[in-house]
Amino acid sequence: MLHHNGLCQAQIAPIIHGVSLWLPKLLSMKDAQMQTQTSGARIIRRKAVELKTGLSRSYIYDRVNPKSPRFDPTFPQAVKLGNGDNPPVGWVESEVDEWIASRITSRQASASCSAEAKREA
Repeated sequence: MLHHNGLCQAQIAPIIHGVSLWLPKLLSMKDAQMQTQTSGARIIRRKAVELKTGLSRSYIYDRVNPKSPRFDPTFPQAVKLGNGDNPPVGWVESEVDEWIASRITSRQASASCSAEAKREA
């Protein structure tokens, strides 16, 4: 008896058996990925921060340097990823995303204040 795509039961059975062997592993891997994404923080490197924020490397480091005139205490602090005098660093992705969202919220708030001031004038 022919089934879908002209295959018979004898041809389909090994395919189904093969799928039944690897599908649970695939699903458990996907489950582990989802748990990592939802329960753990993800560290991103400077290039990813540059892409997300649109800021240059020097501007990012100015934002986190308290001695810089462009210091921003709300900008996420880097996380050391190693030891030594000059360890690699990364940023917690969710903190960068929150900072971006706060900038958008700040812009919207100032825009609504400007519009209200114009109406009152």
